[in-house]
Amino acid sequence: MKDKSERRRSSIFSLLRKNKLTRQFSEPGIFNLNRKYSVDSAILSDFTKTENGGYKMCLHQVDSSSVQVLVPDEANQVVELIVHRPTAELAGAASDSDSDGSRNGMPDRRPVQLKKQAIITDIEKNYVLDTNVDIGVAGELVEEVAEENKSLLWFLLKQVRPGMDLSKVVLPTFILEPRSFLDKLSDNYYHADILAEAQQVEDPYQRFVAVLRWYLSGLYRKPKGLKKPYNPVLGETFRCCWRHSPESYTYYIAEQVSHHPPVSAFYVANRKEGFVIEGSLLARSKFYGNSTSAILEGCARIHLLNWGETYVTTAPYAHCKGIVIGTLSMELGGKVHVTCAETGYHADVEFKLRVSILWYKLVNNQTDHLMSFLGGADQTNAIQGRIKRGKETVAVLEGYWDGKIDIKDKRSGEESNLFDVSLLKEQRLPRFLMNMDKQTDFESAKLWIKVSEAIMNEDQVGTPMFIIV
Repeated sequence: MKDKSERRRSSIFSLLRKNKLTRQFSEPGIFNLNRKYSVDSAILSDFTKTENGGYKMCLHQVDSSSVQVLVPDEANQVVELIVHRPTAELAGAASDSDSDGSRNGMPDRRPVQLKKQAIITDIEKNYVLDTNVDIGVAGELVEEVAEENKSLLWFLLKQVRPGMDLSKVVLPTFILEPRSFLDKLSDNYYHADILAEAQQVEDPYQRFVAVLRWYLSGLYRKPKGLKKPYNPVLGETFRCCWRHSPESYTYYIAEQVSHHPPVSAFYVANRKEGFVIEGSLLARSKFYGNSTSAILEGCARIHLLNWGETYVTTAPYAHCKGIVIGTLSMELGGKVHVTCAETGYHADVEFKLRVSILWYKLVNNQTDHLMSFLGGADQTNAIQGRIKRGKETVAVLEGYWDGKIDIKDKRSGEESNLFDVSLLKEQRLPRFLMNMDKQTDFESAKLWIKVSEAIMNEDQVGTPMFIIV
């Protein structure tokens, strides 16, 4: 018998990546009865005999959670069955089925009002509203670490040399945020409605700006204190959704598809609003003595379905300093790219670390502003960027990724606000989490529940030390 981790490799996310969820019951086909079909690909479909000796699938929808099937018995007589699909599969597959008017890939000819009610019923049955709305505050993210904890960190970090990857380095649990990294990746989608708006924009440049606005809107949420989420285990999954309106939801599913190296894959969809997002990220970290950087390699691909456009985005890195000496703080750094081959537009956005700004001022002899920089937070979380088409710069942007960002059109000279976090945070879409009793054993909240409870209760005895990978 296969172990759990091996079985999870063919989980719902694998089907999403192979596009099976939208094809699984889409049209009649010939199936080999000797093949062991999975639930998602045909084991419970009905077969009618064909001229060449095969069996033809002809499914009939009963309701949103069951399908009428006819299967041959040992004498090749057709037997009628009603198959009830697991609710977990229905919820996970909803991203491909709620918005294109179908269930399990079959045409859904129910009246529109019944379709809407079915979606609401599925949500109410499988999901609960996420009541954790804490998003942090603008400015530098800092945390005071007790001296005994700093001593423990120093003792553990003496195992590594500057420049080393932090894999296999054991760190204490007081630095952990009680949620999985797969959950944290979903922070990017609280403003998925901006993508829905982008889908309706006729002008390619303005559409690109709207996608860039959505990308930057996913960065401002910060944890309480300076914390690191759990490293997902192989086969771990996380699901949630956001409500745009009673009949429109954006669905998210992520899975840890590799442990060494640690790779997280994700799929986001709202076909009703015209977008699908998919991608994968490899997480690694580097130690530099009194600081460390968490680096995400990989990309996300945003597909605007009505326009046939794909936008490819990369991620900034998180730089944490003051691990042993000074105040523990975190910033985002590096240069990220947003590109759309179909329109020719691309953006390069630099997340500026305060230390890099200080170095720039010293090199350029800008000492008149140096003391104000050292004494204030005016440069914390600053970004600068350019939008280009080919080699031509068509717009520049500047501001703070957790505050305001302005954009200036180089052709018209017009300057406007790209976004303002103080306004955006009031427009966040409500998020719904998979109900705990509907989760499988390998879903994040259920998998880590004991650890999370121990951390929130500050129970260091009940919480083991973790390995960062």
